[in-house]
Amino acid sequence: MIIIMHEKDAIYNKRTKKNVAGTYFGKHEFATLDDLEQKSKYENTDKYRYYFFYEYDGLNPQTNGYLRKFFVYDRIEDKKYKHPFSAEGWISYQKGYLKGLNDQL
Repeated sequence: MIIIMHEKDAIYNKRTKKNVAGTYFGKHEFATLDDLEQKSKYENTDKYRYYFFYEYDGLNPQTNGYLRKFFVYDRIEDKKYKHPFSAEGWISYQKGYLKGLNDQL
């Protein structure tokens, strides 16, 4: 699985690498969305079928902080497998989702 790194968010990238290292035990690589589009290495969707990332899911009305919803994207089926919840405090939320993915290995 490709773990997508955010091109402009060093804190997200650092925490994501830490969460992946201690939580997710499947084969994985780190890349940006630009890497997926520009590097021929990632054209093989059989080998690089899935990627893990997030999308913004609105604002928390109490804090005005952005809510993140994590998902796994299947590049062959063109389908997102979204986590059912969104969260502003994303670090532990991301870690829990990654732990759950180990059950799918």
